[in-house]
Amino acid sequence: MHEQGPAAAKPANVGRIPLEALASESLVPVLVEFQEAPVIVWRSQHPLATAAQVQAYADTLRARHQSFLTGLNGQGMACRMSGGRALQACAEGQGEIVLDHDFTFLFNGLGLLVPGTRVSEVAALPGVKAVTGNHERAYLTASESVPFIGAPAVWQRRDPDGNPCNGEGVTIAIIDTGIAGP
Repeated sequence: MHEQGPAAAKPANVGRIPLEALASESLVPVLVEFQEAPVIVWRSQHPLATAAQVQAYADTLRARHQSFLTGLNGQGMACRMSGGRALQACAEGQGEIVLDHDFTFLFNGLGLLVPGTRVSEVAALPGVKAVTGNHERAYLTASESVPFIGAPAVWQRRDPDGNPCNGEGVTIAIIDTGIAGP
């Protein structure tokens, strides 16, 4: 079965998840990393690959993700899409696996919400490299970020002529990588 007691040891490929969470039926946000390289790494290993070949590799990863999810269902682990409600499902403690994100470009894996007692089973499935805790991102407001980056100290600085360092006469360029976040 999928029983895991509090004294059970974590599998080697499970990280950043407290043992208490692994012993609970509550949903745990995890990242499931697969063995295959993400698209960006594959692309660097195949510098002459065409755009069509890169797209084909990405499609292959997505198809493997789908097969993995189908396999979860075959193992008796019901899986559904979050529909943008993953955190609510986690808070409600629903007992099925919830697909939160599908990653292929910078990371080859899935963001899932998994009952704690089933995390070790997911980690043991073929093709899984590692399962780690997926912690919420922190967002800073302007009132927090300005001191955090040290801006007030910069505002006190003076140039060699004694003038305030306020950015006057400075040109700034923004380089957008095109990598989109969730």
